[in-house]
Amino acid sequence: MGEFVGGFSAFFGIQSSLVVEFMMGVIFALEEAQKASYSFLWLECDCSLVYSTFYARTQVPWIIRNRWNKYLAYCTGIAFKVSHIFREGNHCADKLVNLCFLHRQNFVWYRSLLPSILLDFFHNTYKLLMFRLA
Repeated sequence: MGEFVGGFSAFFGIQSSLVVEFMMGVIFALEEAQKASYSFLWLECDCSLVYSTFYARTQVPWIIRNRWNKYLAYCTGIAFKVSHIFREGNHCADKLVNLCFLHRQNFVWYRSLLPSILLDFFHNTYKLLMFRLA
């Protein structure tokens, strides 16, 4: 079953949602994975446009394209998988995003599971359904 290895949040100020998705969901995750020398990595993303860029590489925003190319090269050298996840399966990530928005910290790496995401992590690990009510 799943094991919590780490999590992070970062505040970017005012940016487009696509840039934030790439920076948070992909580049920072790959950066931390490379620092930790992971040779197996599975990236789940709830943004279908980010997911599709691994196959159609021309859609990356120009402002982050150099960093993107660097980490894309890293992905080709390891056992790497990317998959799309529906927003309902991404509660832990949503709570980490809310933390960075509240505290306005540039980058925070969490080495242990935060009490505020413990229940969500349990649900994700055991594939229990959680719904968003609007």
